[in-house]
Amino acid sequence: RIAQVYTEREDWARAYSLYNRIGDDSATARMVEKAGTSLIRNAQFALLAKWIDALPVELLDARPNLISHKGTVLLIQGQVDKSLEYLDRAEIAQRANKDRSGLARTLARRATAQRYLGKYQASIQDGMEALELSKGKADLRLVQAEANRAIGASYNYLGKLDQAYDTLNRSLSLYRSVQDSQNIAMVQLELGVCCQYRGNTQNAVKHYEQSLNYWLSVNNTSRQSFVLNNLGSLHYLSGKYVEAAKLFERALTLAKSNGIQRSEAYLLYNLGKLYVDLEANDSARDAFQQTRDACQSLDDHYLLLMTDLAESAMARREGELSRAHAYLKSAQKLIQKSQSGFENSLWSLEAGSLSLSENNPGKAAQYLT
Repeated sequence: RIAQVYTEREDWARAYSLYNRIGDDSATARMVEKAGTSLIRNAQFALLAKWIDALPVELLDARPNLISHKGTVLLIQGQVDKSLEYLDRAEIAQRANKDRSGLARTLARRATAQRYLGKYQASIQDGMEALELSKGKADLRLVQAEANRAIGASYNYLGKLDQAYDTLNRSLSLYRSVQDSQNIAMVQLELGVCCQYRGNTQNAVKHYEQSLNYWLSVNNTSRQSFVLNNLGSLHYLSGKYVEAAKLFERALTLAKSNGIQRSEAYLLYNLGKLYVDLEANDSARDAFQQTRDACQSLDDHYLLLMTDLAESAMARREGELSRAHAYLKSAQKLIQKSQSGFENSLWSLEAGSLSLSENNPGKAAQYLT
């Protein structure tokens, strides 16, 4: 009875401890299932993972919502392909059980996983269905906010920046309506990226700083590393290399200390780009190789593509044209999977530059056009 009271009060740790003492696995599974959404919202992923992994396999398999929680934890840990397997399993079971609320949550989560893999249209499709399933349900506003955020971020990578900005603002409004400060700060980061792509540096800085102020106030150094990375990239684009390097290195220290591999990988990529511009090519190659190593476990389509293009550009500048072609070919295979016009335009820019280096202006004009 005391464990039930703790569960109702959302005092999850005490409830879990008592159910463990009783040895009631079924009650523990019910409690972890109920706690999952709250623990995910409060970034207590390690605790949720520990509790789920401690459950008997047959109990996990019988509860689609727990399978969905497990998929979300794997997504945060960077195991995107494995995460997708769990989210797919949860989706099939929730459709069979006609669990509309659970299915909406799973689809909103899967929309993020699809985006990481470069499957932008699939991400938008999952997000749209999650919105339809949660439409008009006040208790699912968080799902609506999460789905809008995933859709908006995918629009970013498709180059549909006006749609991205509007969708991300809808997400921001929904998170504000439930006073979810943490996710408000996360969407501010996405809006900053969108403004940066649109060339609106002033608004990008405003969104990044609002996000950073929140993470500083709660002393969340892992999230600080993400925002500092983006602020550093703005300085880099402005040619302020010293300021950019300081921000990247500060963010990299925070990312390493927190074990945030995705943030660390993006920072290494940005440092590699910075080294290229400073003509420190050996350092750049080392940074790009470390980025690639991280991508193997992160399944991050976009970062791998950008690394291929950056290494192609570096090889081209060094006169290693056959090596530049090899990187371009690798990048082209990635774009064929994503079908992103935005990503294809980045590839065409580098392909045009390489054609110019080969004294083929006709071919270069086709790519650049």
